[in-house]
Amino acid sequence: MFKNNPSAQMSYDTQEQLAKDSRAEAERQVKEYKLKLETGFGFPIVVNELGASQGAGGTVRSVWNQRVKCEHHSIDLAHCDAWLRPARLAHELMHIDLECRADVAGVRKTNVGKRPLKEMLRLYDLMPHQEGLLRKLLSYSMNVPVDMLVDASLLRQFPILKPAMFVSACRFQEKNLAQDLSRESMPANFRAALEALRTASALFTDETYGHATRFFAPFRGTPAGKMAEQLYHAFLKSFPLIKPGGHYELVDRFGTIIGFPNLHAWDPRPCWKLVPVQTPKPAGSGYDFNVEQAILDTGAVSAGSVPSYDAIIKQVMREKNSQAGNDGFSLRLDDDFSIPAKIQWGARPAPPSKTAIPDGQRMEGKRGRRVREISHQCIPAMASAV
Repeated sequence: MFKNNPSAQMSYDTQEQLAKDSRAEAERQVKEYKLKLETGFGFPIVVNELGASQGAGGTVRSVWNQRVKCEHHSIDLAHCDAWLRPARLAHELMHIDLECRADVAGVRKTNVGKRPLKEMLRLYDLMPHQEGLLRKLLSYSMNVPVDMLVDASLLRQFPILKPAMFVSACRFQEKNLAQDLSRESMPANFRAALEALRTASALFTDETYGHATRFFAPFRGTPAGKMAEQLYHAFLKSFPLIKPGGHYELVDRFGTIIGFPNLHAWDPRPCWKLVPVQTPKPAGSGYDFNVEQAILDTGAVSAGSVPSYDAIIKQVMREKNSQAGNDGFSLRLDDDFSIPAKIQWGARPAPPSKTAIPDGQRMEGKRGRRVREISHQCIPAMASAV
């Protein structure tokens, strides 16, 4: 890994062996930590083990950050070496710990979009094809400060995890710094923010592990390096005295330093309360479609009309793309998703059963083939029922 730094390679090899030797004790302590969180805050934690090809790292969703109300926290843990697993799991558990403590203190918040993604692209002078860069900024500006807090807290609470955390951090920084943003076209302030955030992560690794690595060295004295030092000092100023919910303030502080204040918006309600709830039309008022609420609201399919099935499909696609922040019909007709349309005939006579649309009909096969077949079967039946 460290081709030009024998000293760093020696440290890496030594820490890897220490992590392997301490695996059993590390597993025991992390297992106790998980049980403590479950019993202390009252919610079970479900850990899903992902396959080797399903990504790296992990994803955590607390009770409050899930789109559907549930009574457990959820962790998706990517495949890794067995001796690295305790540290990886502990990292995700600490994220849950922060949210639980904030909830008990009455200051927990949900990160919500400040404005639609397409509007943010225009605001920051980005082209539609640069949506990935905007998502990267949103991700970096959230994850970098919170991960600093998580790792610093873990090292203070579980010293036994330090060797494995060091190895994991080195592997992450190798991929993090391998990205070449200079080849991508973007506004100067946007590039400076992204460079500063990932460089701040490199500086944190160097400082946290006693300068055994030199990830930050190439950036020292550069504009990105200077801004990264500001970010790191903001973290140091916050960490020793941070209170429950302080990680939200730290994220906002990082956003201000990189020149993007109010990049994130917060709402005290859980995520599942922010998801729009569909409101069905009264029975007997015509064709009642159990779809996303906007289908009827837009007027493309109105109560009392006889729509074509193609119109229903296109409107469903338009609504799904709108929710995802996409332009046009990027959701393809041959995508595998259940059609959320259920016709309730109300006071009107029902069509013959042989031509009725099956509940949960799925679109399969090549682009549009299945949709056209269903449409040709259903439109005459709908018309004859009027």
